[in-house]
Amino acid sequence: MPLKQLSPHDLPPGVRTSATNLPGGVRLYTFAHVTLGELGRLRITPHGPTQIVASAEVAPGDPDAPDWEEKFRLLDQVMTICLNALPGERETQPLPSMEEVREERRLFRRFLAAGHSVQMFGLDNCQVTLRARVSDAGASCPGNA
Repeated sequence: MPLKQLSPHDLPPGVRTSATNLPGGVRLYTFAHVTLGELGRLRITPHGPTQIVASAEVAPGDPDAPDWEEKFRLLDQVMTICLNALPGERETQPLPSMEEVREERRLFRRFLAAGHSVQMFGLDNCQVTLRARVSDAGASCPGNA
């Protein structure tokens, strides 16, 4: 089955794309919407003479923002159109579920915002609560009696 040549008319209205050639025959496609902004990227990497590896990346942003769900749905639609244009069979879906991506994005944003691993795992609030409970109960550590 030959490669299907896509045109801008094959994409949802308002979606724009740009392509960049990278070393090793890698092709990087970036997708944006005229009003929603950046949607994400698709990286096509040759893997042997007859295979490719395709990886999708959702654009940075707050997964709880009002327009995030619309951006995700558009990107999922664009990825499906692009991957269906490739010859051969597909082994996976273009993107994981919206909730899975949303949760990963939240975790990644928390990682970026953390100054210390205690903050990253949300243990800073836990320690404050634990200290308060211990001091309220009048308990002491073993060996400090």
